[in-house]
Amino acid sequence: FPTFDDTLRLQDDYSLGFTRKTPSDGFAIYGGKGRYNNDIHLSHKGLKGSGDFEYLTSRASAEEIFFFPDSTNLYTQSFAIAQVQSGIEFPDVKNTETYAHFEPYNDKLNVYKTNDEFDFYNEQATFAGNLLMRPTGLTGGGIMSLDKAKVNSNLFTYNANWFGSDTASLRVFEDGGKLAFKANNLKSHIDLALREGIFHSNGAGSYVELPANQYISYIDKLKWAMDEESLMLGDEIASGEGSKFVSVHPAQDSLSFMAKTAFYSLKDYIIHANGVEDIAIADAIIYPDSGIVTVAKKAVIETLYGAKVLADDLTEYHTFTNALVDIKSANNYTASGDYTYKDAMNNEQKIFFKEIRVNTDTITIARGEVASDKVFHLDNKFDFKGNVDLIARICVLKFSSIFYLLR
Repeated sequence: FPTFDDTLRLQDDYSLGFTRKTPSDGFAIYGGKGRYNNDIHLSHKGLKGSGDFEYLTSRASAEEIFFFPDSTNLYTQSFAIAQVQSGIEFPDVKNTETYAHFEPYNDKLNVYKTNDEFDFYNEQATFAGNLLMRPTGLTGGGIMSLDKAKVNSNLFTYNANWFGSDTASLRVFEDGGKLAFKANNLKSHIDLALREGIFHSNGAGSYVELPANQYISYIDKLKWAMDEESLMLGDEIASGEGSKFVSVHPAQDSLSFMAKTAFYSLKDYIIHANGVEDIAIADAIIYPDSGIVTVAKKAVIETLYGAKVLADDLTEYHTFTNALVDIKSANNYTASGDYTYKDAMNNEQKIFFKEIRVNTDTITIARGEVASDKVFHLDNKFDFKGNVDLIARICVLKFSSIFYLLR
């Protein structure tokens, strides 16, 4: 406090002290580090106050404030930080009952939640945790809650309209409170003015859980559109393979694929993956048409149309085109598709394989048919009509039924 004159009188506790008020504009305290306005009371219990305390853009009202030579403690009935949008930014913050500890010569104010959560950003978010205010800005550790989401971090940095963290987890919930998705160990930046969150990977431990789909995704980038209730996983601009999607369905044997980007709506819980070059299933490589893969709830991959199937992945003997493919697990799929057969004269002919599947040894096998009304040449001497069988690891096809000798 600045130097002032007053008269020491006998107090209720029989100590010498005084009770007085500050001037209407208050007193600068601790060499101007803070400001205090209202009652000052000195007794055997120490130097106390009941009034308003200010530090930087914060203001606290308390019925009991304890002033010490190097610090101040107060249990507030109201606490607020005024928003600053230029220079060193501060967000709008409000609370009622808190405990605050001011260290003027370390230039910091710690504010601890005692009952209610802090209101942030004009009531767009709440915070359950503790805050540290310094001339360099506002930080805190705890849980930020906004709309139907919660963000958890040991260290948030707050600006006027956004907050961020180098390591955070994000959980978004359905209307009924059930977990819709969870992002773990991500660098976060959430902008309340733009109503979006941008998250970047911190390495191998950064991933997203999609419970409705029974998938997890190891991402490089995640964009969360709050009002649209949607996610964009991956980065179209960045180089690299993109995000890895892995099924956690117990019957799918950790089925996985890479996608450049994926759109996910929290309204229908469908993964729309783009830039999927291939999917390894059993001994085959499946190439989706246009790189598009759709995953519905309960890990169901929707039927692929116009796909290409290469079998097997070691010998690469056989290729099916214009295939219709149903992926069941990492070791099982069924399909149908066209096969280009080259006869002894190197002429190309199409065979439609109605049944393509995986046997118990996880080897792709297939059966097609040459219809009786179709002309199919094996060479310049024989025509064929009937069944055609294929085993992925064997280069030749097996023809069984009727052979016609040409004259």
